[in-house]
Amino acid sequence: MTRFFADQCVSEVAIAELVAAGVDIVCATDSIPGAPDVKVLAKAHDEHRILVTLDKDFGDLVFRDLKQAPPGVILFRLDGASPAEDTHRVVSVLQSDLIWVGHFSVVTSKSVRMRPLGKARGHV
Repeated sequence: MTRFFADQCVSEVAIAELVAAGVDIVCATDSIPGAPDVKVLAKAHDEHRILVTLDKDFGDLVFRDLKQAPPGVILFRLDGASPAEDTHRVVSVLQSDLIWVGHFSVVTSKSVRMRPLGKARGHV
């Protein structure tokens, strides 16, 4: 079973729906509230969880700054025009059969792009 770690910017509604569906997801808001991105990244790494975020700064941390990467990162780039549609997209994508481990994935309302994490130092 895939294990996820949600950044503080991920909708509480989406997290609640995922938990109700039996998805193994924990939230930074509960375990490390207000933590900077570097600590969120480290926590996901230490717990061997796929990081779920809406914050594009994690791409810089993983690839440019070469911070220790978790098993995978999923960056949602949704337009926010319809919070209900955005929540549905997050829930449906995280319940899909995609292999998140080893990838930095960017999810939009219409696509999923995956880039190997192999170049990131410290990748698990």
